[in-house]
Amino acid sequence: METDFSDISVYGTSHRKVRERRRTIFGNRVFYILEGLFFAGYFIGSLLVRTVDSHTLDLLRYLTQGFITERLDQPLLKTFLSSFIGSMILLLVAFILGFSSISQLLTFLIPVFRGLGLGISAGYLYSMYGLQGILFCAVMVLPHVLVSTFALLIGCRESIKFSGVFLSAIVRTGRTRTDTVQESDASRRTELFQLYLLKFALLSILIVVAALIDTLFTFGFARFFHMT
Repeated sequence: METDFSDISVYGTSHRKVRERRRTIFGNRVFYILEGLFFAGYFIGSLLVRTVDSHTLDLLRYLTQGFITERLDQPLLKTFLSSFIGSMILLLVAFILGFSSISQLLTFLIPVFRGLGLGISAGYLYSMYGLQGILFCAVMVLPHVLVSTFALLIGCRESIKFSGVFLSAIVRTGRTRTDTVQESDASRRTELFQLYLLKFALLSILIVVAALIDTLFTFGFARFFHMT
């Protein structure tokens, strides 16, 4: 009895398309969850400002004034590097966590951490400086944060998806599979790894763009804000 390899090929292609469709749906859902966690962190951070004591508020005021003064006086390269490194560290953490099969929970915490920090800063500016604080956030914070946070959320999503590849490989280890299937899975993981590297390289470029936006807006507008 002859084997119809064309039917096997068609089945394999169809099965791959189904898996890709499921991965896309899963990725979209994960992104929405990450986005919700970021905004939850932002909301909690903005509320925390209202519960801190006067000593902490004085410390926040000192840090804010020092931050603006330092940005006005420091070289543009230093401004760029400080902005780039802050976001790139979180993206790098997400990238590394993608190589663990049990790291999804930690990856979900990254946008929460990001949101908390931004929420505390924005909440303080709103409460202490009113309209000027809102304008400061809109001009000096929001433009580059939108770009860097988008890149970070995409990075976290890809990290969780890639981590799932390792988890799936572990689950399949105990199953009996043909050499052909094993070779196909290994080839697929190699493709996913290369795609993972490419995606994070592109996301790193977005972080660079965000740092450039931060630098340009600091140079152009920071002098108009006097937080005293």
